[in-house]
Amino acid sequence: PLVLYFWGSWCPICRFEHGTITSLAEDYQVLSVALQSGSDNVLRAHMLEHNAVYPVVNDPDGIIGADFGIKGVPTFFLLDAEGEIRHVLSGFTSGISLRLRLWFLSDQ
Repeated sequence: PLVLYFWGSWCPICRFEHGTITSLAEDYQVLSVALQSGSDNVLRAHMLEHNAVYPVVNDPDGIIGADFGIKGVPTFFLLDAEGEIRHVLSGFTSGISLRLRLWFLSDQ
């Protein structure tokens, strides 16, 4: 499975989630998209400051987010092995909740 994670550096909940996402990235594929979070250099500094070590795509104008219909962050898309979106979660989501859903997707 894959976690596609939309977030913003300006979002307090997203800052809180960095540790959870970094932990998930140790066991699962994670791709994050930072919405309207500044230049590449500003985003890189933010990731370093928060010890966030997972792949991130910068979406400074929110174009990718708009394509996915993102209305707020954080938003998680959980995809199965075939690339089908199986779960969409918005707002604070616990690490155990994400891990249980990913475990279920891994077991299918």
